[in-house]
Amino acid sequence: MADTMRPETSSRVMSKVRGRDIRPEMYARKAVWRKGFMYRYRLHNRKLPRRPDIALRRYKTAIFVQGCFWNLRACSNTRYSSSNLEYWEPKLRGNADRDAKNQALLIGMNWKVLVIWECRSQECTEEALRWHEALRSGE
Repeated sequence: MADTMRPETSSRVMSKVRGRDIRPEMYARKAVWRKGFMYRYRLHNRKLPRRPDIALRRYKTAIFVQGCFWNLRACSNTRYSSSNLEYWEPKLRGNADRDAKNQALLIGMNWKVLVIWECRSQECTEEALRWHEALRSGE
């Protein structure tokens, strides 16, 4: 099925989709701050594969806050459209494949990778930071 929008309209609509400073990411940043990593993290570090949302360089930890729809997470909050599947299936599969490849690159660089899913951002963030705090205290 062909796209029903003109390219200019589609471009304008997609430019409104936020990729940074989304609510789950802001929650994760505040939690990182509360746990005492204040000045020790970088946002969207361009030197790392896929620019992690939060990079703790000292601890070689990359934190990704992932949207469930865009990264093919099958959860109760995600609804997938049954229209235009020829477009959406390869696009979303490509996102998931690219994420896996970039996370593997980070692991190959001896970085720890934490993924916080949008649907569970509060509980995942707290759980991930408890785990990371235990690692930090073992240094």
